[in-house]
Amino acid sequence: MLQDGPKRILVVDDEASMCLYISMVLSRDGYEVEIAYDAAEALQKIGSRKFDAVLTDLVMDPTDGADLAKMIKQRCPRQPVVMVTGFPTPPVATTVDACILKPFSTKLLRETLRNVLEAAA
Repeated sequence: MLQDGPKRILVVDDEASMCLYISMVLSRDGYEVEIAYDAAEALQKIGSRKFDAVLTDLVMDPTDGADLAKMIKQRCPRQPVVMVTGFPTPPVATTVDACILKPFSTKLLRETLRNVLEAAA
């Protein structure tokens, strides 16, 4: 399914169960998935290796996903970022490449990520 080797995805969420769920779904599709449980860990990982996309939750402590997306885009303007949120009108829509509204289906997760990766190629 994936060409040119597996795409590397960083999943950022302070809820371990959500990280593990998304990781499981994407790993089954052939993606290499890494997990960060907060913004600081995510920025450290982004600083040390390349990711094809970042999926981050909006509501996290101490730094939320909106601020994380801004920091990522400041460092790497072309880095695709997908926001996962329970808010119907996320305040970060202009900062990220796509938003996924919770609760979401695995189909929506897969389609959104595929579209973001294709647009970035």
